[in-house]
Amino acid sequence: MAGTRLNVREQGRLIAAVLDEQGVFHVSRTGHLLIPVAVRRWAGLQPGDRVLLAGDPDRNLIVVHPPEAIDAMVEQLHAIRLGDPA
Repeated sequence: MAGTRLNVREQGRLIAAVLDEQGVFHVSRTGHLLIPVAVRRWAGLQPGDRVLLAGDPDRNLIVVHPPEAIDAMVEQLHAIRLGDPA
């Protein structure tokens, strides 16, 4: 919702946005979450990168997964489900 205040941080190359009434960041009038440049750089995001957003409503949390995190998750799932190629 527009105006919702958030605490945005990088953690383990993921970006976490947590609902926080004292948060410095907020959802824009158009419903966008604007991620600070410093946080994008820490997470390794480049302009134009596509990301995966995952929400955890019980924790009032949105996690932004950059491309390298998505690749790692897919590789790990394939290794578990399909086995490592010989």
